[in-house]
Amino acid sequence: MKTVDFLDVRFDLVQNTYQPYRKPNNEPVYIHKHSNHPPNILNELPKSINKRISDISCNEHVFNNAKITYEKALNSSGFDEKLIYNTCKNDENNKEKKKKRKRKIIWYNPPFSLNVKSNVGKLFFKILAKNFPKSNPLSKIFNKNTVKLSYSCTRNMKSIISDHNKQVLRKETQQFGCNCKDKNTCPLDNKCLTPQVIYQADVTNDTDDTCKFYIGLTETPF
Repeated sequence: MKTVDFLDVRFDLVQNTYQPYRKPNNEPVYIHKHSNHPPNILNELPKSINKRISDISCNEHVFNNAKITYEKALNSSGFDEKLIYNTCKNDENNKEKKKKRKRKIIWYNPPFSLNVKSNVGKLFFKILAKNFPKSNPLSKIFNKNTVKLSYSCTRNMKSIISDHNKQVLRKETQQFGCNCKDKNTCPLDNKCLTPQVIYQADVTNDTDDTCKFYIGLTETPF
């Protein structure tokens, strides 16, 4: 093999080059600029695409040939940004990364919706400052430096209804078999591999013929 496709990169082992790769008929599709997503996600989307395409392009010529497909997908999603090759990517990768002390962060991830007009983040930190002032012994744990807020994306109504319909309309076709050596003595009519079975066992004492019963539930196959 002289060329190798790995994830979204194509490596040419003869010319010693690499370029973006997509499977045939696999056109990129992105969320719309006016969709119900947090603003930071919408703002960072073109930047992240530009950075990725630039990183997996060996030179500017390869980048310019590959960016047409991605710019077209961005334009169809309402974005008008132009992708520009990052010539300083090698310098950024060679810079020594300073070791940063990791802080223990508590994240609050409220769902984001354009229908909510209240500034949830501002109200949340206002409540935080009110209930955990500097005089509070727990203020070292709950403050603006240790508690961060990041909005989470909610599922759209189409996916929720689709998943619900699949669960309702799905027919149970799974069949459970039997692994008993003697099929004629299977306690569940050759279905002893069925999981989550409630059973009752009658136990008899051979000495005085006393009988007691035990009721159990199997999480694994019976």
